[in-house]
Amino acid sequence: MKLHISGILFALFAAFCTSISMTTGKLASNQVPKLNYIFISYTFVMIYTFFINKFISKNASPNNKADSSKVYLFGFIIGLLNFSGYYLVLKAFSVGPMSLIQAVFSNSFIISLTVMILFRCADGTPDAILSMSI
Repeated sequence: MKLHISGILFALFAAFCTSISMTTGKLASNQVPKLNYIFISYTFVMIYTFFINKFISKNASPNNKADSSKVYLFGFIIGLLNFSGYYLVLKAFSVGPMSLIQAVFSNSFIISLTVMILFRCADGTPDAILSMSI
């Protein structure tokens, strides 16, 4: 079995960032208005994504350019779902203990990865399944 150190480090960094995000969300859910917090958070993500997209778009080949109307529609739908989910997580943080909410929220990642494997024909190798279970 080949060990992918860079993948493991990236996964650990992602877990660390998620834990910081959840802790910040828990604190913000009781201290500031939820919609204001989401607006500021999404604004930073939008700026970051804009700059990354500009960098990637320069280096992309013309064959990889997607129909922009479909991309915007898909992005809008995903954004609405993401906004709704994040608002509900913040609402849950404001009324319940973080230990319970985080455990339920973590299961959403397992569900989305499972759906991805089933419907997108993603790599369902034993290594991928083991990685998901960890």
